[in-house]
Amino acid sequence: MSQRSVSGPVFIPAAGVDVLPRGLKRLLGTSDGQRLTAALPRLRAAIAGGAVLVAATIVFVPRVRDTMDLLAAALLFGVVIEIARLAVIHERTAARATLYQRVARFAGEVHQTLEPEELARTAVKATRLALPSEVAMLVTIDPATGTQHVLAMEAQSSRSIGASVLPDPRVAERAIREGRLVVEPTTEPDNVQRKRRSLPLQPLRAAVPIFHRDRVLGALVVGRLSGSRAFDVVELECLALIAVQLGQALGNVQEHALAVDASVHDPLTGLYNRRHLHSAIERMTGSRADEGFEDRRPMAAILFDLDHFGRYNKEHGHLNGDEILRLFGRILDGHVDTAGLAARYGGEEFLVLLKGRDLPDAVAAADAIRLAMSQQSASESGGGVRVTVSAGCAVMPPAMTNVTELIALADEGLRRAKLAGRDRVAVAY
Repeated sequence: MSQRSVSGPVFIPAAGVDVLPRGLKRLLGTSDGQRLTAALPRLRAAIAGGAVLVAATIVFVPRVRDTMDLLAAALLFGVVIEIARLAVIHERTAARATLYQRVARFAGEVHQTLEPEELARTAVKATRLALPSEVAMLVTIDPATGTQHVLAMEAQSSRSIGASVLPDPRVAERAIREGRLVVEPTTEPDNVQRKRRSLPLQPLRAAVPIFHRDRVLGALVVGRLSGSRAFDVVELECLALIAVQLGQALGNVQEHALAVDASVHDPLTGLYNRRHLHSAIERMTGSRADEGFEDRRPMAAILFDLDHFGRYNKEHGHLNGDEILRLFGRILDGHVDTAGLAARYGGEEFLVLLKGRDLPDAVAAADAIRLAMSQQSASESGGGVRVTVSAGCAVMPPAMTNVTELIALADEGLRRAKLAGRDRVAVAY
């Protein structure tokens, strides 16, 4: 076997591309050794997909002229394969690092607010930026009813916001029910595309449940259009990490809402407490002072007091007394609309403020509440005992701006109702 001189780097064989198997030539798309570098992207793609084993085929090359050429070729392509393998690893690592950086930015954005609606809008927008997709949707569970609703969506259309999520067919419902990441293919490719070419069913919708302290709060859904690139493993890892951060943020929002609710509501009756009432009075007074004299709408106040409630507690016990307070709280809540404010003023006294109502309206509302209490207490209290209530009404004249003065007038009306025999409504001017 003759020896041949080798020019250039020692790793380039004299046999050149003649030592390449035909299959590898086709894979690289070249028959010129000088164009080997340009073919590396194809080789990387083949290695990433597990499509080639060069080392196992080199020994069958029929046109190798000498042993040195064979060894040089084997060494060269071993180096090429290793470089390509490392390049693929580098690309995957870089992609994972980029996605994790986006997750970190996502966490920073969603933890900046404690408002539920703002958090929902921020979450779906940040999700689409962190995980490129055509749509991102946040589905939450109503704690009271257990129903699932679309809280926010970032997409070309917002028609689904507020729509009830149907059972089983929805990927969000599956993620919530199964408590795990769910990836679904498209149900049916576009008919036009199907005529042009055969399209595989790809996982274009992914949903992950959102947990906070072992309690499922909802699900985060992302989707891509039919024919788009499928979600890869790294992106699904990213989605799971996003769900963890979103669960913490949603949990913080809910706990904050509970804390705020407890700070402004009376725990026994569920009505506003004295603390919230003082804040509301200050706001109403400031708002009325800023209005012009002609623009000031009427405002009425009703002050209620349960008749002989101390005696009732002594005769029937404080537990039954608490039930009477809860009953009256429910009655007030059912009779006062969103334009009014009902609060426990202290002990067995309750205050109602009615915006835009004149004195006849206030008297009619107070009398309806009085009658409801008399009737319902007899049917719901132990032993059929009837508990009555007295009420004092007052209306704010245009010249008055201080709501505290209005309440003082209502208190005077309440005093008159008690002096007149209780279980009635009286007015003070």
